[in-house]
Amino acid sequence: MSIRLKLLLLIFVAILIAGGVSTLTARSIASDTVEDQIEDLLVGTAQSKSQQIEHAIADKKDITQQVSDIISNVTLLYGTDSTGALDTTVLGFTIQLTKDNNDLIREVVIWDENGVPIFSTATELDLGSDANLDDVFSNGMGGIYIGDVFTSTASNNQVQFTSAPVLIAGKLSGAVGLLWEMTDIVDITTNRIGLGDTGEAYIVNQDGFMITPSLFVDAAAFNYNIQKDGLGATSLDAGVGDEKGNELTAVSVHNYLGDEVLSVSTDIPELGWDLIVQKGSSEAFLPVSNMTNMMIWILLAVVCIGIVGVFVLSRTITDPIVRLHRGVLEVMNGNLEMPIGEKGSDEIAKLSRVFDEMTDKLRRSHLELEATNASLENIVEQRTGELTRTNEELTKEILERKQAQQVAQESEEKYREVVERASDGICIVSEGLIKYTNPRAVEIVGYVPQEIIDTPLTNYIHADELENVVAVYTRRVAGEEVPTSYYSALQHKDGRKIDVEFSAGMVMYEGVLCDLVVVRDITERKQAEDKLRESEKGLKRAQQIAHVGSWEWNLGDGSFWLSDEMQRIHGIDDIGQFNSFLSIIDTLIHPDDIEETQQAAERAMTSGIGPNLVYRIVRPSGEVRWVEAMAPEVNRLADDGSPLILIGTIQDITERNQAEEGLKLANKRLVETAREAGMAEVATGVLHNVGNVVNSAGITTSTIVETVRNSRMGNLSKVTTMLEEHKDDLGSFLSNDTQGQKLQIYLTELDKHLSEENAKLNDEVNDLSERMQHIIEIINLQQSYSKTAGLTEIVSPCEIMEDALRINSGALIRHSVKVTREFEDLPPIPIDRHKALQILTNLISNAKYALNKNDRLSKKLTLRIKNSDDDRIRFEVADNGTGIAQEDFSQIFSYGFTTKKDGHGFGLHSGALAAKQMGGSLQVYSKGRGKGATFTLDLPINLKGDRNE
Repeated sequence: MSIRLKLLLLIFVAILIAGGVSTLTARSIASDTVEDQIEDLLVGTAQSKSQQIEHAIADKKDITQQVSDIISNVTLLYGTDSTGALDTTVLGFTIQLTKDNNDLIREVVIWDENGVPIFSTATELDLGSDANLDDVFSNGMGGIYIGDVFTSTASNNQVQFTSAPVLIAGKLSGAVGLLWEMTDIVDITTNRIGLGDTGEAYIVNQDGFMITPSLFVDAAAFNYNIQKDGLGATSLDAGVGDEKGNELTAVSVHNYLGDEVLSVSTDIPELGWDLIVQKGSSEAFLPVSNMTNMMIWILLAVVCIGIVGVFVLSRTITDPIVRLHRGVLEVMNGNLEMPIGEKGSDEIAKLSRVFDEMTDKLRRSHLELEATNASLENIVEQRTGELTRTNEELTKEILERKQAQQVAQESEEKYREVVERASDGICIVSEGLIKYTNPRAVEIVGYVPQEIIDTPLTNYIHADELENVVAVYTRRVAGEEVPTSYYSALQHKDGRKIDVEFSAGMVMYEGVLCDLVVVRDITERKQAEDKLRESEKGLKRAQQIAHVGSWEWNLGDGSFWLSDEMQRIHGIDDIGQFNSFLSIIDTLIHPDDIEETQQAAERAMTSGIGPNLVYRIVRPSGEVRWVEAMAPEVNRLADDGSPLILIGTIQDITERNQAEEGLKLANKRLVETAREAGMAEVATGVLHNVGNVVNSAGITTSTIVETVRNSRMGNLSKVTTMLEEHKDDLGSFLSNDTQGQKLQIYLTELDKHLSEENAKLNDEVNDLSERMQHIIEIINLQQSYSKTAGLTEIVSPCEIMEDALRINSGALIRHSVKVTREFEDLPPIPIDRHKALQILTNLISNAKYALNKNDRLSKKLTLRIKNSDDDRIRFEVADNGTGIAQEDFSQIFSYGFTTKKDGHGFGLHSGALAAKQMGGSLQVYSKGRGKGATFTLDLPINLKGDRNE
C-alpha cells in the first residue's frame, strides 16, 4: 500500500474517530450536566418547600399555644362564671377577635376538662369524614397536638386540626382546638417556579394518599394512593434527605400517571408526610437531544471536507518524500557529493536542504577527525589534571553541605516540634493528597495519621462545603486573589459536622512546592454564635409579645437605631423620614406631653440619666397611644467622660391602661357595694382591736414623757446664766478661763445629745401618729358599715404582715425582740384587709407579751408567709416565749379565756371568728410551757366563707 493511500486512510479514520468520540463525550458531559442541574433544582426545591411547610406547621402550633395562653390569661383576669366554669362571654369576644385576625383559622372550639365542648365559633362544626373531636381533645390535653389533613364537607377543601391544653393558674382545665385551612401549604406546593411545564410538587400522607393538588389531575387529593413500590428504585425512602441524615438524590421513576420523571422525595417527620418534587424526563433532557443531532450533522460535513482535503494534501507531501528517499540511498552507498535539496518553503524541502548541509559537514568532519586524533593525548592529560583539582574542590564542598544539612535538620526538628504541639491542625497537601499532618489535625476529624496520609483532602470536607472549598482552591491555583482564611466544615469519622476555619498558603516540602493548610476548630465558637442569634431572635419575639421596643442614640454623630417593635409602636413605616432622634420626639409625641419629654431628653444628653416617663404619642394615622419609657442608660462614654451612646426601651401600655381603668372602675363599684353591705365585726371585737392599738400608743406616750422629763434641755439655762455673767469679757472667758474652755466641749456634747433626743422623739411621735391613724381607720370603717359583710381588697400578703409588725414595732424594739422574716414571693390576693390586719396585730402583740414574760436572754419572733397548698395561703407568728400548756389547747380560742394578768379573753376568740368568716382557720401549736408557741392563720386564695356568721 503506498504512502499516499495510507495517509489518506489514516486521516479519514482519525477524523471519524475524533468526531464520534467528541460527539459521545459531549453528549455524556451534557447529560451529566443537565442531570446535575435538574437534581440541584429538585433538591433545592424540595429542601426549600419542606422548610416552608415545617415553618407553617410550627406557626400553627405557636398560634394554638398563644390561643391557649389567651384563654388562661383572660380567665385569670376576669375569673370564671358562677358555676366555676370558664366564662365564655369574654372568651368568645377574645377568641372571635383572634380568629378574625388570622385568615387561616376557620373555627375554634374549647372543651372543659371532661371533654365537653363549652364554646365554638361555629354553630355546627365542620368535621369532614375523617376528623374525630375526641382524638383532638384527648391529644390536646397532653400537649400541643397537630392532626392529619382531611377534606372539609362544607368547602371540599383540605383542612387540619390543632389542639393544646388550657392551664388556669397551673391547673389543667380543658383544651382548645383550632380548625385550619390548608391554603398556606397548598400555596407552597403549587408554586412551580423553576419546574417548567412538567414539574410539580405534592405531599403524600402516612397512609400513602396525595393530600395537595396535582398539576395534571383535578381533585387528586385523597384520590391517588402513591405506593412506594411504584416509585421504582428510589421509593419514598431512597431519596429522603436531611431529616434522616441521608443526602437528597434525584432518581428516574414513573409517576402516578405512568410518565417517566426525575423525582426527589423528602419527609416531614412530625406528621409522617413525604414531600415529592418531580420533573418530566423528556423536558429535562430535551437540550441534550438537540445538541446531539446538531453534532452528528457537523461530523458528517467535516468527514466530507476531510476526504477532499486529504487527497490533495497527500500528493503534495508524498512526491518530495520519494525523491528524498532516493538521495538517502545514494549517501548510504558512499556518494557524499550527490545533491538532493528541493526548492520550496515546506518542511520536506527544508529537510532535503538540511540533508545536503549535513552531508557537507560529514565530509568536512571526516577530514578534521584525522587532525583531532593527533592532539587527543595532550588533551586527555590536561583533563586528568583538571579532574583531580575538581575532585578536591568537590570533596570540600560535600563536607560543607553535610554541615549545612545538619544545621538545617536541627532547625527542621525544632519547627516540627512546634508544628506537632500546635493547637491548630496543620496539613501539607501535594496534588490533592495529604502528605503530612500534625496530631491536632487528625484529632479534629477523629482518625489516626496512617488512615489519612496519601488520601485526598476532599475525603474529609463536609459535603455541604465541598463545592465551595474546591472553588476557592481552583481560583487560588488560577492566580486569582482569594481570602487567606475562610470558614468551612469537616466530616468527622463518626459522621459529625465540625465547623472549622481554613488558612492556606504555599510551602516547600521534600523539594516540592505544596499547599500548607491550617485548620482551626471553631465548633464551640459557632455554637456560641448560634445561641446568640437564637437569643436575639427570642428577644425580638419577646419584644413583640410584650409590646416593648428598644432604641439606641449616638450623640456624637447623631445616628440612631429603632427596633422593629419600636417602629410598630410609633406607627413608623419609613424610618428615613426622620433625620434625627429629636425629630421623632417633635413629630410623634402628644403636644401636651412634649415639654416634659424634651426636658428628659436634654437631661439624658448632658448627664446620661433621666426619669421613667409615661406619656402619649400620636401615630401618623392620628391614633393616640400611651407608652412608658424606661430611664435611658449610657452604653458608651466619650473621651471626656460625657455620654456618647444612649440606649433605652419603650413599652406600649395602651391596653394595660385601658384594663387598669376598667379594673379601677370595677373595684370602685365593688368597694362601694361592699361598704354598703356593712362589716361583720361585733362591737367587742372593735374595742379589743382598738384597745391593742391604744395600749401600744400609751406605751409610746409614756416613752415620750419619760424622754422629755429626763431631757438635758434644762441645763441650757445654766449655760445662758454663765454667758450673761461674762458678756463683757466673753472672749477672754472662753479662751483663758477653765470653765470657759470646758464650756465649748460641753456645748458640743450637749448638741449631739439633743440631736439624738430629738430624733428619738420624732420616731416616737411618728409611731404614735400611725397608731392614732389606725384607730381612726378602725372606728371610721366600723361606722361606715351597718350590715354583716366583709370588705375584700386585692393586696400583697407581705404588705399586711408588715403593717401589723409596724403597729407593734415600738414595743418590740423596747423589749429587744429580734424579728426574722421568712416570706415567700407570692402575688397579691383578694382578702379582707382589716380583718386579717387585726388578727395578725393581735398575734404579734400576744407574742411580744409572751416574750417579755420569759427569762430568755434572746427573744426571737419569726414571721412566715407561704403557700400551704394549691389554694390556701398561711401566715405564721412564732416566738420562743412562755409557751402554752397542753391542758389550755382546748379553750385557748374560747371567749373569756386568757393567760394574761390584765387580759379579757376576747382577742384570740374574735380572731378565730374573723378567720372563720373569711373561709379560713386560726390554729396554735406549742411543745409546752417555756418552749414557745406558733400561731397559724390559713386563708383561701379565692376568699370564701360564710358572710353571715
